[in-house]
Amino acid sequence: MSSKLATSPVIGYVHKLSPLKQGKKKKWCDLELQMKDKRMRVVRFSKAKRDIFQEKQETLSPVQISNYLIGPSWQGDEQEIKVNDMTVVSAPTTSQYNFQYIPDEESRLVPLKEVKEKIEAGEKIRVKGKIKKGSKVESVGNRGLRMLKSTITDGTSTMFLTIWESEIDAIQDSKVYIIDDVKVNFSYVTKTLTTTKNSVFTLVDDDDMEEVEESVALQMLEEPSETTLFVQSIRSVEVNKYHTCNHCNKKLSEGLRTKIVKCMRCSHRMRLADCNIDVSCQLTVQEDDSEIQLTIFSDVLGKLVDKPNVNELTEEDISEKLLELTDLEIMFKDDNIVTSCNAMNL
Repeated sequence: MSSKLATSPVIGYVHKLSPLKQGKKKKWCDLELQMKDKRMRVVRFSKAKRDIFQEKQETLSPVQISNYLIGPSWQGDEQEIKVNDMTVVSAPTTSQYNFQYIPDEESRLVPLKEVKEKIEAGEKIRVKGKIKKGSKVESVGNRGLRMLKSTITDGTSTMFLTIWESEIDAIQDSKVYIIDDVKVNFSYVTKTLTTTKNSVFTLVDDDDMEEVEESVALQMLEEPSETTLFVQSIRSVEVNKYHTCNHCNKKLSEGLRTKIVKCMRCSHRMRLADCNIDVSCQLTVQEDDSEIQLTIFSDVLGKLVDKPNVNELTEEDISEKLLELTDLEIMFKDDNIVTSCNAMNL
């Protein structure tokens, strides 16, 4: 479902206003709007209005948003508010609202040693540490997402940290940051951290942490970044097929039912029939007593099943071909993305 022009204004308080992020053609940011009985994500494509939201957040004052678009997030089916140059952002009168600002509960900073020992994969947490950026930005999958393998150190331990897209250029090397909403992954035999679309980096002054030795981080970054695994077969497969924007090649929102669709990344509109279809798979393999979750994109998948245009296969066909493979040699990165896979029975 595409976004629609809202018929009535909304009033709320601004929370978690993000820094400006560089999109394909324009800068954008997002925030969380606390309304009377719920919270909603607001995406702002109008550069001029960020200062208004910043002032409202700093003064804990309510804001009224009119003439905005509302529609599903590109990340899922949840509704979100889209603010553009035509949107009106103003201060409501006291008679228009009857609720107060509710402060966010500040998440606990989790030491990296505790992350490794106690935090489950998939959880999103808050950490603080000195970031050492890697030297090579990689392009992942057919969508060409930019990824940089880095490390974070807090004095208790050092972990790999995967940074994505616009954050790569925004983060300063060897500086201390608090990162909110960073995700814990399990990569082969160790845990790693990866940023998400909702991750927020806050640069902080911490002289003690800035003096933390970087030798371990440098050694980790210099070591080979790929792991080779030999397994008898693939235990299970989840196939994901989706449309991609024909302008920026990013994944479009799921559940599209209209002939004309809009990409939430680059704001271009296009006919759904003209969009490409891409595919990725989540694989579960087993080594000894451990199950390992891997992601394989269409560039590697097509070679593995000997079908360059793998998107032309049905999900059932792809699953069947993968589950029939035996004696596999799989190479994957620290983020569990498969870079190469060969099967003896091909």
